Amino acid sequence: MRAMMISVWRARRAIAVPVVTLMLAAAPSFATDKPGGGAPPQDVQQPLNAQQIPLNVQQTSPSAQQRPAIDKSAPGKAEIPVQPGSSFQILDLNLGAIEPSPVILGSAAIGYFELLVRYVDDSSARLNMGEAQDRLAVAIDGETIVRGIASTRLPDSPQASPSNARVDRMKGSIVFTLDNQVRSTFLGVNWGSSHIVYLIDRDTGIKSNPFNITVRSPLLALIGFSAAGVVLFGLFGLVAFRAVRAKPHKLDLDPPVVVPFKQPEADATALARPVLPTPELPSALLTALAEGRAMLALGGGASAQAGFPDGPAFVTRLVEGLRDGLPKSLIDSVEAEAKLAVSGDGFNKVMDAIAAAVPHERIAREMQQIVSGTRPNRSLHTTLAGLAWRGAVTLARDTLADGIFAAKSGWAKFALDQASELPNAIKSGTYPFLRPMGDLDRPDSLSLSMTEFRRNLARWPEFQRQMALLLQTQNFMFIGVGATTLEQFLQAVGVDLEITGERHFALVPDRHDIGLLGATLSRFGVTLLPYTADATHTAVTDFVGKLASRARDTAPARARPQGSSNEFATGRIEAIKLSNIGLFDNLDLKFQTEISGVPGAAWTVIFGPNGCGKSSILQAIGLALCGNEAGAAATRLLQVGKSEAAIELTFGSQVVRTRLVRNRDVSVVPSATTPVQGGLALVLGFPALRGAPSINPKGVAPIEARLAEPADVLPLVSGEVDRRLGSFKQWLINVLEQAGRGDARALAKKTLLDNIIRDVVPGMFRKLAPLDSSYVIRVKIDDSDVASPEDVPFDDLSQGMVSIFNWLGVLVQRMYDFYPHASEPQKQHAITLIDEIDAHLHPDWQRRLVELSKKFFPNVQVIATSHSPLLAGALRGKEMCVLERDPRSGRVGPLPFDLDFYGRSSQEILTSVVFGLQSDRNPETERLIHRYYDLFEKVKRTEPEEKELQELGKRLNNVSYGAITEAAVAKSTEPEEWSAEETEALRKHFEAASAAKSGAIS
Repeated sequence: MRAMMISVWRARRAIAVPVVTLMLAAAPSFATDKPGGGAPPQDVQQPLNAQQIPLNVQQTSPSAQQRPAIDKSAPGKAEIPVQPGSSFQILDLNLGAIEPSPVILGSAAIGYFELLVRYVDDSSARLNMGEAQDRLAVAIDGETIVRGIASTRLPDSPQASPSNARVDRMKGSIVFTLDNQVRSTFLGVNWGSSHIVYLIDRDTGIKSNPFNITVRSPLLALIGFSAAGVVLFGLFGLVAFRAVRAKPHKLDLDPPVVVPFKQPEADATALARPVLPTPELPSALLTALAEGRAMLALGGGASAQAGFPDGPAFVTRLVEGLRDGLPKSLIDSVEAEAKLAVSGDGFNKVMDAIAAAVPHERIAREMQQIVSGTRPNRSLHTTLAGLAWRGAVTLARDTLADGIFAAKSGWAKFALDQASELPNAIKSGTYPFLRPMGDLDRPDSLSLSMTEFRRNLARWPEFQRQMALLLQTQNFMFIGVGATTLEQFLQAVGVDLEITGERHFALVPDRHDIGLLGATLSRFGVTLLPYTADATHTAVTDFVGKLASRARDTAPARARPQGSSNEFATGRIEAIKLSNIGLFDNLDLKFQTEISGVPGAAWTVIFGPNGCGKSSILQAIGLALCGNEAGAAATRLLQVGKSEAAIELTFGSQVVRTRLVRNRDVSVVPSATTPVQGGLALVLGFPALRGAPSINPKGVAPIEARLAEPADVLPLVSGEVDRRLGSFKQWLINVLEQAGRGDARALAKKTLLDNIIRDVVPGMFRKLAPLDSSYVIRVKIDDSDVASPEDVPFDDLSQGMVSIFNWLGVLVQRMYDFYPHASEPQKQHAITLIDEIDAHLHPDWQRRLVELSKKFFPNVQVIATSHSPLLAGALRGKEMCVLERDPRSGRVGPLPFDLDFYGRSSQEILTSVVFGLQSDRNPETERLIHRYYDLFEKVKRTEPEEKELQELGKRLNNVSYGAITEAAVAKSTEPEEWSAEETEALRKHFEAASAAKSGAIS
């Protein structure tokens, strides 16, 4: 026995090394319940899983015992003073349950909780709820904090407190993962241990009730450890047995033999990637530069090229500078993580951890010291600044690009919190220099990680909407932005964007998953330009040099004149999808944009009975284009009883998405700044009530030419009386006064208006009369060029003519504003939405309106509603859209087939499916006709019936129905069924009717 034990001792290391190696090699597969899963689930964020943070760090707030008592049965009765500057407070926490039981190490667990919160109103709650959720964490055994992902929702029935704030209970959940935070393990395996957990607000120190959980390792880990133990015991026995048999009598106590473990070498051929040349210059980028619609986006890689610290070096220096403000456990964890923080998720985790422990003001000061200690090489940035960019964006921490781009004439810098100033600046031609991650000089604007950036976008949504519009209308070139960072940035600012084609380009280092990233980013229209990275990223310098060489002949960017070529200015509305809007649970309409063989833009006129939602469709289009500036009209469009609605507008190749959300009021939530808000597309909306009387101007007065704006559409969306006629009158007086002085531009405007008066409005009116000292607008009834007493004042014109001027005149005015450099603005692109376009118009005007409007405005897309059969007869192909109500379901939708009534008579159209009339005569005459046929078809009639038939025949002949009646009778009778007497009676009836008609004529 002694000999066996000695042999086992000699062999202990020879056995232990391979056995432990076996267990370590199996360890990655023991991390989760999924075989081979070496990392926690990817959909669970764990920014500080590796950190062990003592609970006594930063707990200066009152403890749970020091807080005022709260009546949990009636939360609304507790009166707790609101802290100054706080609009959302967590007052108490209650941890209800944790699943699964037991909790598995390395796998996600979920805890359900209830918060007692105080907030001022729903908007402040939504604004601050995310920040409060980020403060929640799970405490283990009173020693370690584990951060997780918390989510909550506002209660449906808030209770107001005496201080006008609201105190409510909110239910929520938090997802977290336990791993190395649980210390009750043996060789890394936990067979089942009991632990105390509670929920904690890391800022205030408020804690929930304790909760007992059981924790164990994954089942595979337990099985693997047990199997390893059996193998270990068997190896010990086998080695001992062999040792005794080989040397049964010799005791040799030499030092044990160490068997080295050699790590297998990686297969170099499996990791090798081909060396890529410097990418070619995209032709679309060169075209965008030449046309003044290219934007530059710079990242930390560009700063590293200039000599600033890269990701790992920057984080290491930042942690070193903040060391005295960080707990030791946090320093150790952050320094370990910083070795991996080259970019993307690693950098974000580190910065989240630092931001949780140190105020932004101190972090900003330390970052300024880091960047100010570098003497950068400005050559790359200077070369890029010499190109014709429409604007620039920087995601870098340093301020090198600020001093080069933002200092240029005509440029202005905007951070996230300055978003409200951005739309007007861009519309006015300013070159924007954007700092989405904030400005070091203003710590409150800083976003230290992408997680914080997403939270700040919720605080300043205007920046996200404007950035989304730029991504839809400009061509971006990303240089020095890592592929992971680029993906996270675009997902934050363009959550609803879907951009087709190759619009944007990103110069990125090649990596093994470049194909996957390219497929993901293609949704945003981004094409990756990968290159093989060397120590100095030579390919970046070469690419920029080639770009500068090809673009050196391009003039420096100028403020692009409003109305010049851009996708929205020349785009047309192609389709609309509605959900929970007006009468429509779901509606999908497509609009005709062109007709084969017919030049110019097509019209779309919506027909249907009253109350079928025609006006709601136009208002929904207008609301989608006005964005959040049409909030007052949203309440009428969102269906009663529905909490959310959606409008999806296909505008050219882009999609404009808008949601209506009901809380107390209805809010409009656009996915991006709309093309109308951005001043990129001229869209005019006119309600059914237009041409209201207005005060006449007293003389010439300056009117500033306005850019495209939501005010052009709001009269339609609001449904109120259109009062733009007064502004048009002032504009018209200015035009007439300038034309009288011989101004060429004013003369062109007057000539266009004269032609519209002469052609579109038939009758005696010929053109506008020259102004006299009274400044009264008059219309001439002759072709002379001098004023005369017979000239008709504008206010004495018919309502129909005023109605036409209210939209055609305003259209002329706005097209000259939007296209100030075009020689013939009326031939440029615009969109007009008109409710009841035929209102107040003479029938002759109705049938001429379509043709003559297309003549003067060939590229204006008109979407209108109407009840006019004369207008329907002037429409071609698919320019008609007819709505009908399903008699069974009551739902309204378009007819499932196309109608073409071009050139048809109004009688044919009225008795068609469009209007559904059986006759175009009045109802009384229609009843007489039916009675006549009822009597006439009788083979045997009584004497009174025969007398009534004769009387009806006379009355119908008086309304010119006789010939039609005879033709109808001839078609509806069968001669072989009539006797000779009956045939003779029919002949006499026709002779009598004919004689009566001849007598009436004579």
